[in-house]
Amino acid sequence: MSAKYTPISAVSGGRKNLKMCVRVAHIWLIRDKKVPTSIIFMNMLLVDEKGGCFHATARKDLVAKFRSMVQEGGTYQLENAIVGFNESPYKVTSHKHKLSMMHTSTFTKVHSPAIPMNVFEFKPFNGILSSTVEEVSTDVIGHVIERGDIRETEKDGRKSRVIDLTLEDLENNRLHCSLWGEHADKIVTFFGNHDNDTPTILILQFCKTRMYLGVMGVADAFNGTKLILNGDLPDVVAYMTQ
Repeated sequence: MSAKYTPISAVSGGRKNLKMCVRVAHIWLIRDKKVPTSIIFMNMLLVDEKGGCFHATARKDLVAKFRSMVQEGGTYQLENAIVGFNESPYKVTSHKHKLSMMHTSTFTKVHSPAIPMNVFEFKPFNGILSSTVEEVSTDVIGHVIERGDIRETEKDGRKSRVIDLTLEDLENNRLHCSLWGEHADKIVTFFGNHDNDTPTILILQFCKTRMYLGVMGVADAFNGTKLILNGDLPDVVAYMTQ
């Protein structure tokens, strides 16, 4: 990485004059529960050439600006963001800081293929199964061995779709996984066109730990979770060849 750029690992609190070279690896939007068409926050996962990960946000009045400025997967020179502490109870990265966009913040498109498309922090299934703390952000990889039917639930007058899966890792540990809404629909569509004789390798990035029938499992964190099925990724190839 060029010396003119600050690596994510070196970012400290309070700085506004940052210049970083990053890939926008993931974008997710937070909508107003009462007015779903209203977006109140834009979230981004930023990755740099050294594999550092950073959570960045844009508040409601800046969402339109940055939605038009960046695309998921693109690489950019980022300038003039403000650094604050990562104090959210649900942290998507282990970095102690996160970025907030300002009116003067800019993303300028650059060609930087050395920045990885994804950076995962997979947690072993046995570590999740032995945990007693829910709502902890984590990444998991495993193969699907059981799949339930999609079903509809209702709470406080709001209907949701959910599907339950059982994942297994390479050590034969099994983990319950619940996926909701668009993620549940994606599972149904995928398996509707999938050869059942071919293994399905599932990656969940930014899912959360969730107790199910007295045993710790995982569930999606709605739009914040990234679901990848048999992705063309080095992590999937490595999993398949072990």
